[in-house]
Amino acid sequence: EAEAARKAAEAVEAKRRELHGQREQAAEAAASGARAAQARLDADRAAGLAGAAMEENEAAQEEELMVLEAVLGEEGFEREEEAVPPAFRLTVAGERARGEPTAVQLRVTFVVEYPSHLPPRLEIVDGVAAEDAPLVRDSLLALFYAQREESAAAGEPAEGVVHRWTEWVKEEWMPSS
Repeated sequence: EAEAARKAAEAVEAKRRELHGQREQAAEAAASGARAAQARLDADRAAGLAGAAMEENEAAQEEELMVLEAVLGEEGFEREEEAVPPAFRLTVAGERARGEPTAVQLRVTFVVEYPSHLPPRLEIVDGVAAEDAPLVRDSLLALFYAQREESAAAGEPAEGVVHRWTEWVKEEWMPSS
């Protein structure tokens, strides 16, 4: 039993080192994605294409809100009813590698350029240590930019990313925390 606990602890530490080794990579991916997204947005505005995208974004945001509420339920999704633009809190519950229950709370605010060009605003409210927050935030933003690039390359409309964020927190972050 002691050997199993030691191996589990080593696995957790290895996963944590792996994630922290990705800190610079995540930060660069988020920064690079932000620059590319802003350039694309500026080009679309100059070409007169941004207006239609913003209208499509509003419909996509409402659809994403309905899906998040249905999938996460009252325990995991709390919409800030009066917020304009739409804002909400997500509570992602899961387990640490040692089986201890944990939760991460995120506050997400949609922007008019989401999901066509820019990610929603993201705040880590609770459940992530201050020194780990940049890694988590940059990793989530990098997920948005990677998904946006994949959609653009395939000629498909941009899709919401928030549910993927909750999956990443639960499947990648929590087991290493």
